Amino acid sequence: MTITIRPMASRDIFQVTDIFNDAIVHTTGSFDSETKTTDQMTRRFFGTEARYPHLVAEQGTKILGWASIGAYSERCAYADTGEVSVYISPDWKGRGIGSQLFEQLIAAGRAHSLHSLIARIGEGNPASLALHHRWGFEDMGFLPEIGFKFGRRLGVHILQLRLMIPTA
Repeated sequence: MTITIRPMASRDIFQVTDIFNDAIVHTTGSFDSETKTTDQMTRRFFGTEARYPHLVAEQGTKILGWASIGAYSERCAYADTGEVSVYISPDWKGRGIGSQLFEQLIAAGRAHSLHSLIARIGEGNPASLALHHRWGFEDMGFLPEIGFKFGRRLGVHILQLRLMIPTA
C-alpha cells in the first residue's frame, strides 16, 4: 500500500495526538511531561498555528507520522522563522517516513516564504539528529542540562536550515 503525504485534517487529530503522546511518555523527543488532549492539539494546529504547514503520512486510514512548522517565537522579528516538529508512530520508525515528511515540510516552508527553520532536538535522539542533518540542517549549538525528564538533566541540540539564503 502506498504512503501518502498530505496536509493534516481535523479528522487526523486523534491519531496525531496518540503519536505525540507516545513520544511524551516514552522518549526525549518532546520535553513535554504531560500528555495532550485532542482539544489541545486541535487548538494548536487549527488555531494558534493554523497559518503554518502541518502534514501527515498516511497509509489507508492509518496515520504513520506527522510533521509541522510552528512559530519559533511570538516576537515579530522572527515572523519568517519556523520551528519544525516531526513525530513517527513507534511501529513505523526507521522506515523512511520522517524523510518523506521532511521533503514535503521543507517545500512547504519555502512556499510559505519562511527564511529559516529551527529544530530543537533533545539529547539522546541520534536518529532525529541524523534525519535533520540529511536534510541540510546545520548544528548551531548545544544547551547542556537545559531540560529535566525521566529523572535526569538533558541538553538540547539547536539546528537551523536556511531556506532563503541571501545572494550577493
